[in-house]
Amino acid sequence: MQRTIFSGLLAIIFILLGNVVLAQNVSLSYFNASPDGADVLVSWEIPSESGVTDFKIYRKIKDETNYRYLDKIEPNGSLGYTYLDYTIFKDTPKEITYKLQVTKNGVVYNFTTTIVHNPTSVQRTWGSIKAMFKN
Repeated sequence: MQRTIFSGLLAIIFILLGNVVLAQNVSLSYFNASPDGADVLVSWEIPSESGVTDFKIYRKIKDETNYRYLDKIEPNGSLGYTYLDYTIFKDTPKEITYKLQVTKNGVVYNFTTTIVHNPTSVQRTWGSIKAMFKN
């Protein structure tokens, strides 16, 4: 009887330890959005890229219900990444939330950061001119 209980407890411990090993979380050193003239620079750093297959960036402006997909970035071993959002409409101040999806070992992890973007009239004009010539 004691041996059966011991075997059962041992099996439970192995199952729990197995789940802990599989539940490897993703942590970021930082995830920020900051003004870059009329554009927004999104930057992040991940301590380890082991098992990471991609990073996807999304944007949502306050009062929108859904995030808009912006780009997918493949890990390249640098650990630190940036994305310049030059497609943001530069008319009035707005609260913007960026979402970073990190896919690691088939599991998707989400991180968000928010910025109030308020470019000056000169930055808005220059940003509009630059946007006309972007591919």
